[in-house]
Amino acid sequence: MKSNVGSIIIAVFLVLASIYNLGAGLAQFGKGGLVSGSMSALASVGESMTELNRNNQYTQGLPDNSQSLRTAGAISSTLMYLIAVGIICTAVAQLVSSIGVFTRSVWVSRMLMIAGIAGILVEIQDVFEDGLGIGQIAFIAVSVAAIYLSIQLKRSVGSSTTKADGLPAG
Repeated sequence: MKSNVGSIIIAVFLVLASIYNLGAGLAQFGKGGLVSGSMSALASVGESMTELNRNNQYTQGLPDNSQSLRTAGAISSTLMYLIAVGIICTAVAQLVSSIGVFTRSVWVSRMLMIAGIAGILVEIQDVFEDGLGIGQIAFIAVSVAAIYLSIQLKRSVGSSTTKADGLPAG
């Protein structure tokens, strides 16, 4: 694989994106813990209020929603943990693919495709969570550039092969 300035720039941006996504993944783990803890605390307050107001006419007949709050908190925190794992896996894929670009490895085109698609999915999730901003647009552009580089590398490797296994000649 022949590297040029454009592929090195994309690799550098992928390293930066992976560092950012590692931090975002760790922050997502923190959010999951916060959601779980606050929903559990809210459910405990609801149970306490039910006990205090058992004979109060204003709360009599209202359902005790503490268990449904705990269930909702568990589901929400589990979803946040899964998103965090996805973000960290994306960061690892971005880092590995950037190392592949720097080392001019043959397998880099597939890894760039995986990192690009995963990066776009992470940014789409981030847009739904936080709204569209300059950072999201920049990281989507890096992911699209990684996919484009992957396609270009696949074409260049495919056109310079003479062996049946698809590896470059030489």
